[in-house]
Amino acid sequence: MFVGHYGAAFLAKRVQPKAPLWALLLAVMWVDVVWAILVLAGVERARLDPSLSGFPVELEHMPFTHGLVATAVWTLLAWVVARYGFGWSGGVAAVVGAAVASHWFHDLPVHRADLPLVWSEPKLGLGLWNHPMPELALELGWLLATITLLVRSGTLDQPTQARIWRLAIGLVVAQLAMTFGPVPPAITPLAITALLTFVAIPWFGHRASA
Repeated sequence: MFVGHYGAAFLAKRVQPKAPLWALLLAVMWVDVVWAILVLAGVERARLDPSLSGFPVELEHMPFTHGLVATAVWTLLAWVVARYGFGWSGGVAAVVGAAVASHWFHDLPVHRADLPLVWSEPKLGLGLWNHPMPELALELGWLLATITLLVRSGTLDQPTQARIWRLAIGLVVAQLAMTFGPVPPAITPLAITALLTFVAIPWFGHRASA
């Protein structure tokens, strides 16, 4: 899952309007930010497999980022940083933590069996990646539904609503490029591109909600 993760950020913004959108957009992808760094460092492992339907990557070993126990640790850390590092309210810190936690549960329906509970086996995943068009429809549908809920919440002025929709168009284009674009030449450029993308989108979110 890619842009579908951002649906949790927009939903969290709907629930807690005081939460900074940039922080929520970063939170929902935080474990993938760390994943890209750890793959580049050789700590977690992934390899390209163009024979796979949908996402052509076999995620071999990623307990520090995509394990369920690891997700709980990242969630707690996000809450601590939001509450005491940034000094945000308990409600804002709670939705930031929930945004981090959402990543694992959004991955569960689409990943193949590569999501560990703790370290290795058992690994979970329902495999919707093997059915690219239904998976694409799920991601885009969830993203657009949550953005619609946010825009219609009455908490955003008209210029901000327009900027949010422009951000949505950009996310849809990015998802289509990922789905129908060429297979990356190697795992290293894929990880670098992912890292830059996951950092850039919160920046655009900050500008959209400013």
